Amino acid sequence: MVEPPEPSDASRRKYPRARLTFLVQLRFPDFETFAREWAQNLSVGGLYLQTENPHDEGTLVVVSFTLASGGTLIEALARVVHKAKDGMGLEFVQLDEASRQVIDEVVTRS
Repeated sequence: MVEPPEPSDASRRKYPRARLTFLVQLRFPDFETFAREWAQNLSVGGLYLQTENPHDEGTLVVVSFTLASGGTLIEALARVVHKAKDGMGLEFVQLDEASRQVIDEVVTRS
C-alpha cells in the first residue's frame, strides 16, 4: 500500500501568506529588551522573522511595523510558535480588526 504524500506547508497553513520583506520592531515582556528584525513573510495569522537570536517557543512579544502599501502602523501581541536556527515564526495573539484588514489586503494583492 502506498502512503499518501505529506501535505505541503502551504496546504497546512490556516491563512495564506505573502513573501514580503519589511522591518519589524520587537518589544519583549521585560520592557527593557528591544530588537529590530526583518520579516520574510506575512499573513493575518502571523509572520516569520529572520534573526540570529530566535527566542524560545511560547515567548510573548509586541511587534510593530508598517507596510509600504498602507503606511498604517500595525502593532500586535505575538507569540513565538516556531524556532529555527535562522529565525522564528510568530503567531498574532492580539491584532485589531483594522490592522487585520490592512494585512489581508496586502496578502491578497501579493
